[in-house]
Amino acid sequence: LELSLDKQFRQVSWFGLGPHENDRDRLASAIVSRYQSSIDDLHPPYIFPSENGGRGAIRQLEIERDDGLALAINCQPHLQFAARRYSQQQLSQATHNYQLTDSGTVFVQLDIA
Repeated sequence: LELSLDKQFRQVSWFGLGPHENDRDRLASAIVSRYQSSIDDLHPPYIFPSENGGRGAIRQLEIERDDGLALAINCQPHLQFAARRYSQQQLSQATHNYQLTDSGTVFVQLDIA
């Protein structure tokens, strides 16, 4: 499921694996706890843009706007999420990070793990 949210959604907090992205190759170093980050800090600056930034085993997720309005999700079963300012299409078409431009939207991917 992909959600498109207004660019005013800038902060995310979650209870699940973190603090770094934790796809299958990084699970051993991820710890279940409560974390908080800006949307921008969830996107690692890889040399070649690709889908990234996923956090797994999420039990609770909250994405908050500047004015305090938030989208809150309680997850059972656990899910994986990624949030970024670039669409999947932008990531697949770009060959370098400088080609990624802020779309004015926050894209949130939710996957049942």
